[in-house]
Amino acid sequence: MKKFTNTILLFFIICVSTLNSQTNFDEEFKSFWDSTIVELNKIPKNIRKLNEEQHNGKLLSLYRINSWNNIDFHIYVSEPINKGKYETRIKFSPFGKQDYTFDEVTKDYFMRQDSLICVKVDNRGQGLSRDEISNDRFILNGIGNKENYVYRGVFMDVYRSVNFISSHSKSNGVIVATGGSQGGMLALVASALNSEIDVAIVRIPFFAGINKYNKENRWPMRWILNTSENERGISKEEQLKQLSYYDVKNFAKFIDIPVFIGSCENDPITPYEAILEAFTNIKNKDKMIYVVSDCYTHGYKSEIEQQISKLFLELNLKKIYEQKTIQDKETKKE
Repeated sequence: MKKFTNTILLFFIICVSTLNSQTNFDEEFKSFWDSTIVELNKIPKNIRKLNEEQHNGKLLSLYRINSWNNIDFHIYVSEPINKGKYETRIKFSPFGKQDYTFDEVTKDYFMRQDSLICVKVDNRGQGLSRDEISNDRFILNGIGNKENYVYRGVFMDVYRSVNFISSHSKSNGVIVATGGSQGGMLALVASALNSEIDVAIVRIPFFAGINKYNKENRWPMRWILNTSENERGISKEEQLKQLSYYDVKNFAKFIDIPVFIGSCENDPITPYEAILEAFTNIKNKDKMIYVVSDCYTHGYKSEIEQQISKLFLELNLKKIYEQKTIQDKETKKE
């Protein structure tokens, strides 16, 4: 009986210790990003409009904005020409270095949507924003510690892009964040850091549930961990600790809006089991994860998933606009 009692006591001590450790990390995580935003807000935006053209009833503008460490990023904004207030859709891009010309963006289906303010973000190292941060070996840039990691600046580009568009003169105050892969990660990070976002629709978010990534045989974890250990003398354990500050599952704890996540059952890069960890942490009860079966790639095409995500968005936007109407009426009474 004594042995049994001691076992229970040991189990209890371990559980309490684990809980305290997690609580301490959550506090450190929040403090790290809160202080990062405080530092960002000291840096002037220095917003410059580089180009502007009208196409099919919309005005397309390209902006250059100063951000973390005084590095610029670019943002395309497509707004209806007619006067009025419109919903905003902001799309964060997947990993890549392609430069989209102004003409190509005017033909982009996402940017051409009627009666919406549509936004496309080229964060540092992406598309037009590669003057100072190269796309080559991008995810290894500053990987040694959380203070200097490239995604610290990327997340601040994302944060600043939402702040920028939320103050648009034609915005009705409702913002939907979207993206796939890296774009999915950025949409979820934006939703955690920016209170202006109302709904997020993402697919196969990168860096979600990093501990469940394949660390032996698959990109990116094998590349990151081996490079850190062999070229920089950083242990795998220490590297994973630093990366935890960039793991979407930890940002998810601060997301309290409706979220739809699409995932691939056998994704070789972002495993479904890893994404599920992030999904579970999302605070809002209006959340849905859809898993595409017989899928063995990082990316997929599914008409059913498209229909379900569309319905999810419509239902939640309806709730948001109904609540907004009630709030507007109460404000008028005051």
